[in-house]
Amino acid sequence: MQTGDGTVAVELYDHAGDDGSSFDGPWKVVNLAGNASYAGVMAPLAAQLRVVYPAGSAWPGATA
Repeated sequence: MQTGDGTVAVELYDHAGDDGSSFDGPWKVVNLAGNASYAGVMAPLAAQLRVVYPAGSAWPGATA
């Protein structure tokens, strides 16, 4: 699903306890992006991505 601002997907996962031993560890179960408590985390991360990848720019490795 694409939003009005061109965003295709939004994801934020808590990696507390991630020791790097498993890519599919239990910390990556709940997508916190829709949780209002994390809005203060999401806004600056989104802003950083928009600086690096402005609207209309291609994502590295993306195919049309």
